[in-house]
Formats: sequence, structure tokens, C-alpha cells
Amino acid sequence: MTRRIAQRWLAGIWIFGFIVISLLLLIQTAISDIYGDEAPRIWNWFKDAVVPTVTLMLGVVIVDIARTDAARRPADRFVFTLSVALSAVYLLAIMVIIGVVANTYSFDAIERSRNYLEIYQGLVAISIGAFFGTAEKQPVS
Repeated sequence: MTRRIAQRWLAGIWIFGFIVISLLLLIQTAISDIYGDEAPRIWNWFKDAVVPTVTLMLGVVIVDIARTDAARRPADRFVFTLSVALSAVYLLAIMVIIGVVANTYSFDAIERSRNYLEIYQGLVAISIGAFFGTAEKQPVS
């Protein structure tokens, strides 16, 4: 698999997760008003948990489009697989937390989740940064 294709797969996972969770929150806040006056609180939590990673990946993918060599370079399979696995678990954890808050109306779950999500977000960011940031070494001329 080329690096460009692998990057697009990983970005696709994050964009899909972002859209699904955003739509879920939109339905919960705009249509059913589950969160009442606390709706901005859950949107801020979601924004902090997902937007930095999505914007970083999209930026790299967009910049990489202009590079012709990126289409041919092989992707590091281990780092790609690690990034996909960590990303999937992280996005699933966010959906579970939203489900817990929606069913229990306990906004303490959001605050408690920050304790472990920030650590896990760091692991995800490191793996994605390693994958998106790795490049073949160019010979020195």
C-alpha cells in the first residue's frame, strides 16, 4: 500500500467518525434536546477531543496531494496498523461516553473522561504523527 492511500484511509476513518459523532450530537442537541442547557458543554468536550487530530491529518493530506513522490512511497505497515487501531478505539470510546451521558444525564462522566482520554489522545497523536510525518530519507548530494 502506498503512503498516500494509507493516509487517505486513516483520514477517512477520522472523518467518518467525526461525521457520525457530530450527527449524533446534532440529533441529541437540536432535535431531542437531551442535554438541555448543558449542550454547549458536550460540544466543547467533543471539539477538544476530535478537532485537533482531524485538522492535522487533513492538512497533511492536502499538502501531500501536491507531492508526486508521495503516491509511490510505501507506507510503514506497522505504524499504519497501530494508528488505525488506536484511532478506532479512541473514536469508539468517545461514542460510548456520549451514550453514557445521554442515558444517565451525568455530565460528571465528561469531566472524568478527560483524565484518560487526554492520555489516550496523546498516544493516538504520536502514532498518527509518526505515520504522517515519516518520510523516506533523501540522499545527501
